[in-house]
Amino acid sequence: MKIQKKIIRDICLKSFKANKRRNIFVSIAIVLTTLLLTSIVSVGMSFMESSQQQQRQIVGTTADANVNNLTAIQYQKLAQSDTVATYGTQRTIGMINSKSLAKKDAEVILHWYDEPE
Repeated sequence: MKIQKKIIRDICLKSFKANKRRNIFVSIAIVLTTLLLTSIVSVGMSFMESSQQQQRQIVGTTADANVNNLTAIQYQKLAQSDTVATYGTQRTIGMINSKSLAKKDAEVILHWYDEPE
């Protein structure tokens, strides 16, 4: 039994030494693959985070849904619904119209948000 273990060990060592160059390339490939997967995951997470930040900047809120022109009764039903976790109110306070902005593709609008919004 001990002789077999010694022979197997000797064969493994000789094989490892004979294939040293191949083993180095395999080790480098494993390291590079790990680095590539790590960088792809981190870039993907960064992209998702920046996309969410852009959405908040464009929309101005973190809401998942937006319902326009609700009546008071509809608003009360929404507030009492079990499926809605939080709800808020947004109002447009004013808009700036000027001759200098008319030539450009820009708008300046002032919104009011309550605390949950």
